Amino acid sequence: MVSHLAVILGRTWKPAGRPDGMKITHMFMDAAGSANVIQRRLGELGYNNVTLVNFAGHSLDMKMDRNIRAQIIRGLKEYMEAGAGIGSHRNLELDLKNIQKIKTIPLQFEQKDLIRKRLKRSTDRMDGKALLRYMPVAPVEVLQVFEPDHQPIGGYDGMGWMR
Repeated sequence: MVSHLAVILGRTWKPAGRPDGMKITHMFMDAAGSANVIQRRLGELGYNNVTLVNFAGHSLDMKMDRNIRAQIIRGLKEYMEAGAGIGSHRNLELDLKNIQKIKTIPLQFEQKDLIRKRLKRSTDRMDGKALLRYMPVAPVEVLQVFEPDHQPIGGYDGMGWMR
């Protein structure tokens, strides 16, 4: 798993509109299960752009969403209503239709264990899509480093790279 994720994080992707390609700016992972070990190992390999998300944790706006699970599912719904594609997997469509709202303000959905019992399967596909809407991430801008074309007379002049 770690090697596959390292390949994904290290690869240059060429999405529409980006002919030069781009790398994944940030990866979010469900904090359940072995994600802690995977994140730690990716960090050891130099991939420090991986964040664990605890779905039961505090949302960014607790008046609006009861927990992160509600926040990201609401974000996914808004994203889809804005015209984004979500893929064509049948279980994903069913998950989005069958998840039950428990409370409206703040928004709360049923627990994953209850969903799993009712549907007789996991909602991992939906969770993965919902993680895409967890937090906005801007593309990394490549900064150009200024290299002086001369050496100061007498050594260091106190300005260094700041000229």
